[in-house]
Amino acid sequence: MTETMLTPKIGYRVADDKRVKVDALFGIRYWHVATDFTLEPQVANGFSQSVNWVDAVAGGRIQVALSPKAFIAVGGDAGGGSARHDYQAAGFFGYKISRRWVLLGGYRYLSVNYRPTSNVQFVYDVDMPGLMFGATFSIK
Repeated sequence: MTETMLTPKIGYRVADDKRVKVDALFGIRYWHVATDFTLEPQVANGFSQSVNWVDAVAGGRIQVALSPKAFIAVGGDAGGGSARHDYQAAGFFGYKISRRWVLLGGYRYLSVNYRPTSNVQFVYDVDMPGLMFGATFSIK
């Protein structure tokens, strides 16, 4: 099984204090999930199926500065569209390595329940908790 997920968002800064920043975020979450099943020794060509869908999401983020370079952030979003529900909540520690680049580490809980209304027999009802590491690049 393979999964690809992209969540581009745009935001509006609601509060911009020196120590506390609050953002409202809006965007989409694109999903691509594929399954492949083969037997060894190979009896037939196996079974393969994939599905793509997009959900609209909205949420927010609160960021609190610990020092000029370090901060903690808590955020989340929720939405739907093609999925019955699609939401996440996360907490991160961030460290600014330059004016535009930030390294992040933390924990995220992501849940999705996709059940198409068509005759396609593909159900994806999954909860994905765990540690996350990443980086962000600021355009502005």
